[in-house]
Amino acid sequence: MAENPQAVILVDYPGFNLRLAKTLREAGYKGKLLYYISPQVWAWKKGRVKVMAQVLDLMICIFPFEKDFYEKSGLPTVFGGHPMVDRVVTLRRNWKREPGLVGWFPGSRRNEVKKLFPVMMQAAKAIRVKVPGARFAVSAANEPLAALMREMADAAGMPEARQWVEVGTVYDLMQRCQAGAVASGTATLEAACLGLPYALVYHVNPITYLAAKIVVRIQRIGIVNILAGREVVRELVQGGLTSARLAQEMVSLLTDQARRGQLEQDLAAVTAMLGQPGAYRRAAEAVLAAVPESLSS
Repeated sequence: MAENPQAVILVDYPGFNLRLAKTLREAGYKGKLLYYISPQVWAWKKGRVKVMAQVLDLMICIFPFEKDFYEKSGLPTVFGGHPMVDRVVTLRRNWKREPGLVGWFPGSRRNEVKKLFPVMMQAAKAIRVKVPGARFAVSAANEPLAALMREMADAAGMPEARQWVEVGTVYDLMQRCQAGAVASGTATLEAACLGLPYALVYHVNPITYLAAKIVVRIQRIGIVNILAGREVVRELVQGGLTSARLAQEMVSLLTDQARRGQLEQDLAAVTAMLGQPGAYRRAAEAVLAAVPESLSS
């Protein structure tokens, strides 16, 4: 490296950054290699952690259980807390949860929406049989996805579902709805931090799912359940995701106040594990503590 920096901070994106770290070491770089937003190698390719321990000087992780995982390999690790905690502070509003309002969160990718939204529409029909006053709102990540959902509603013979679709209100919906179904991904953690009683939903091409099962070595796919070490949030995955089962889960959350309250408590306990606000500040402090004194002074 022409400038020979005292430290290099690698942020997320393991496919590129781990190759970069290894290349730097092979080229003779002697400075500090620090990694922020730890790769989820605990879920896939655990063997990579050995290479990481050889080339990195410090890992700054965002989930508490990752600290022990990385340190067992000999890689010094700091738990800085999750940036989502800071983000939620800016997202919270004084919404009151609306009885009977179900939120559908089918994801931000076209293929996700095409798989999940039809199941949600059919579930809505069954929910209204059990809870006649139930209402529905669907979060669309952008206007093209909103248009797709409106088209799907027409094709399914449910033109009323067109009126459910909202764009740009995802975080407000997560705070207004009494219950919801959230596509697997970052949104499930956002929903948990905002206190939404929800079920995780996931459905992909069967071949893709089988391939992922071979690579991913964890029992649960929801980060809330991984953090808790048990099923806090119901996971409706692949063949387990049907309109009947989704409806049953939503009816339970809408009508069973004790269960809904317990889930809200469990979500609060799990998200408390993510640390206090100030994740970026703590990460910066960890970097300064790791680099030579001349750089941190």
